[in-house]
Amino acid sequence: MKIDSVEIENMSIDQLKDQLEKLVINIEEIQEKIECFEANPSDYEDEFDNMLDESPIEILGMSYNPSRILYEVDPIAYRCCLADYVDSLDIEDDKAYIELTGTFEEIDNLIEEIKERIEEIEEEGNND
Repeated sequence: MKIDSVEIENMSIDQLKDQLEKLVINIEEIQEKIECFEANPSDYEDEFDNMLDESPIEILGMSYNPSRILYEVDPIAYRCCLADYVDSLDIEDDKAYIELTGTFEEIDNLIEEIKERIEEIEEEGNND
């Protein structure tokens, strides 16, 4: 649904209103996704494991990664700790969240541009 300024300039008022209606529906869906956004813990497993593994555990001279031990010994505790870790992160740093908010801003700007163009066309019609 990529539309640029040149296309907007060449659209009829009916085409603009049609596009505006579609964009409003689209932005409402994106807004709902943003409001209900939850980070996916799977996206943070490596980061979580690296944090846990900063201090390996030594047993009888052998070195083990705490993340691996926790995962193997108690996978439920591992998942709970991972979920707690993800919950502690700033959602605004999540790649998927950033992508959603960027798309929202692009569509919002496009909506404003279309509204301005509709106004221009209507004013031109009133001046004739």
